[in-house]
Amino acid sequence: MVTASFNLFPGEAESRREVVWTLKKVGDAWKISDIAAPKSDWKLSQFDCTTPQQGGCGMLTGRIVGSSVAALCIVVPASALAGTPTEAVMAFYDHVGLELDPAERGRFVDPARAVFDGNERLHKAGEGDCLDPNMPLDNVETGADEIGKTLKSLETVKGDQAKVTVAFVAAGAPHRLQWQLRKVGDAWKVADILSITGEWALSQYHCE
Repeated sequence: MVTASFNLFPGEAESRREVVWTLKKVGDAWKISDIAAPKSDWKLSQFDCTTPQQGGCGMLTGRIVGSSVAALCIVVPASALAGTPTEAVMAFYDHVGLELDPAERGRFVDPARAVFDGNERLHKAGEGDCLDPNMPLDNVETGADEIGKTLKSLETVKGDQAKVTVAFVAAGAPHRLQWQLRKVGDAWKVADILSITGEWALSQYHCE
């Protein structure tokens, strides 16, 4: 067995991860027979890829990229990502500006939803906006393509509460945000956004 250890965020013990590779020697060559991530509680051998499934039985994710790991692809079942806090957050990086779309307000709960609703009322009344632009990008005017090259995320879940810490580099400067989510039914919804770098929180805005 070969165990690969790394930190998603350098210097943060809670972001430490391990991937265990099991190999068998066939002739003169060592070949991989299984891959497991103990902390994430999955094994490649547990995936059922014998029957067709929507989206396939697994996927590759390259979101874990940083100074600790130059490039890492982890095989996980497609169903494992569906409805997770990280998926809820990444939607805002896959579609920049999504948070300002009134049709997408169902992705939020209070206090975040109340702030966006207040901002929408001000906008419709012709009184401008009370929110800074590009809040998921830490109010930096940059393209999603640039951020996507350095985007990293770390998820922690406790019951129906979750936090997703997102880190990226924009215009040569590091940025880090924490998304706080609450589970409503089967869906994870954003309750607040905090910028660790810019020292602001969405819930602190008063859009009245």
